[in-house]
Amino acid sequence: MKTSIFLFFILVWPCLASSAVVDATQPPWNVIGKLRVEAKQSCTATLVSPDTVLTAAHCIYDYKTRSYFSPNKIHFLAGLNAGALVAQSEAMSYTVAAKHLPEGTFDDQALLKDWALVRLRYPVGCMLGHMKPGDHTNSFQRFMIAGYPKSDPSRIHAEQSCKLALPPKKNQMIRIKDCAVEHGDSGAALVGLNGNKATLLGVLSAATNDSKGRFRAFVVPSDAFLKSIKKLPQSCEKLMPEY
Repeated sequence: MKTSIFLFFILVWPCLASSAVVDATQPPWNVIGKLRVEAKQSCTATLVSPDTVLTAAHCIYDYKTRSYFSPNKIHFLAGLNAGALVAQSEAMSYTVAAKHLPEGTFDDQALLKDWALVRLRYPVGCMLGHMKPGDHTNSFQRFMIAGYPKSDPSRIHAEQSCKLALPPKKNQMIRIKDCAVEHGDSGAALVGLNGNKATLLGVLSAATNDSKGRFRAFVVPSDAFLKSIKKLPQSCEKLMPEY
């Protein structure tokens, strides 16, 4: 199936009443931040370790030069709420699954590589915490995607009525319906909720209307990047600077 990425295609999404502005300073929202890349683009990213955020690879990719932006041009803003800010950090490095990303439309196998782990210069997760990934094929009471949409770029909007369009499978993109995502939400986490426990299940890559005109969001499943996250340092003791 051919799909279009957010960065280059203006998509029409249904008007849903599920979107709500949430408090960026309170868990689990406080580990979800805005990722600014130079002055050219912005996406959403989620802390997955004290010093690393997960986002979509196309968020940090420059299609003009067909290369990734330099880390010093990437900034993570946490707790951003109508101009107020809790923490921020410049990126120091990143891990990506593909050296180059294809332009225009591409298939599910290419989409599976649309993820990036961005290491921050300052371990802001030591103050804010981070979200743990889990198996996206497990059962959850409900699903949610929370991000900083282009229509309201300084506040987190949580889409809380997202549903699986198809049963999730290993090594396949997750298809989501009833989820009014837009530009700026790229890189946001798909969160599975059981009670108040939030589990990171994937990262938002793309959205488009299918052959029947139904709006669908496409999420890179956690099994694509789970091994890489498990290699990240989880202790703040060795990450905090000494004075």
